[in-house]
Amino acid sequence: MTDSPTPRPPSSETAAVGAHLAGGFLAALVLVLPLGATLGTTTYGALYLWFLGGVALVAVLGLLLRLAGVPRGLGVALAAAGAFSVAAPIALAVVAGIGAPADDAVVALAAGIPAAAVAAPVAAVVVRFADSARGAAAVGATACAAGLLVASLAGPEAGQAVLEDREDAERVAELEASGLQPLLPRLEGTVTDFASTTYTTPPGGARTLSGYTLRYEPEGAEGPLTLESPYLFLDVQLADGTPVCEPIDGYLTCREGDGYTVIGRDGVDEDVVAEDGAVRLSASLHNAGEGMPDADAVGRAMADAEVVDWEEILDLEG
Repeated sequence: MTDSPTPRPPSSETAAVGAHLAGGFLAALVLVLPLGATLGTTTYGALYLWFLGGVALVAVLGLLLRLAGVPRGLGVALAAAGAFSVAAPIALAVVAGIGAPADDAVVALAAGIPAAAVAAPVAAVVVRFADSARGAAAVGATACAAGLLVASLAGPEAGQAVLEDREDAERVAELEASGLQPLLPRLEGTVTDFASTTYTTPPGGARTLSGYTLRYEPEGAEGPLTLESPYLFLDVQLADGTPVCEPIDGYLTCREGDGYTVIGRDGVDEDVVAEDGAVRLSASLHNAGEGMPDADAVGRAMADAEVVDWEEILDLEG
C-alpha cells in the first residue's frame, strides 16, 4: 500500500499563485514595447518580426522567472503572452473608440497595461491545467501560439482603427481652426455624404482650409453616381464679402426667400445661397432632377442648418 502525495500547504499554494500572477503580469507588460513598435510599422514583414521578437523576449523572461524560483515560470510567461495577444487588439479598439492619443508609446501603454492586467490571471489559471513544469511550458506554448494567431488576424484591423481615429482627430482640429461652423442642412427625402474639403492659397500666404462640400442623393438611389443621376452639391465656405447675387435684366434673377436667395438663369432655378454669420452656404441645382427637393426646400434647409459636431460631419463620409 503506497502513501498518497502530501498536499501542498495552503501558504505554499498561495505563494505559488501570487508568483504566477506577478510573473504573468510582468511577462505581459514586457510586450507593451513590441506593441508600441507594431503601431508604427508600415509592412506586414515588420509586423511579424516584432511578433517574433516579442515571443523571444517573453521566452527569455520566462527562463529568468524559472531561474528566480517562480514555479512553472516559462509556462506562465508564454501563457501570459498568448492571453495578452488576444486582449491587446480588443484594448486597442477601445482606445480608438474613445480617442487615440497621437503618440504610439502612449497608445501602447493605454492599451497594454489593461491587457496585461487581464493576461496575468488568465496565465495563472492556464498553467494549473499542467501537472509539471514541462507540461506547463507546453500548455503555455500552445496558448501563446493560439494568441499570436488571433493577434495576426485581429491586430492589423485594431491598429488601423487607431490610425483612422488619429486622422479624424487631425481633420477635426484643422476644421476647428478654419473658422468654419459644422453646419448640416437636412434635406427631407435625401441621403447626405461628406464629399470633400476645399483649400485656398492667398497670394503670398499659406494654403488653408476654407470650406467643405456635402453631396445629397435621393433616398433609395441604386447603383453608382453618374452624370445622369439626380444629386446636388452643397458647399459650406467662409464668406468672402462679395454680393450673394447681382441681377442681370433678361438673364439672371435673384429671388429672395426667408433667409436664402434663389439664383435663376433664363428662368431656371440653378443655385441657392444662404449666409450664416461668416459662413456662406451655396447649393448647385444643375443635376437636381427627379426625387430631389426644389430650390425653396433647399433654401429653407440651408437657412435652418443645424450646428452639429465636426465628428458628425466627417462621419457622413462614405
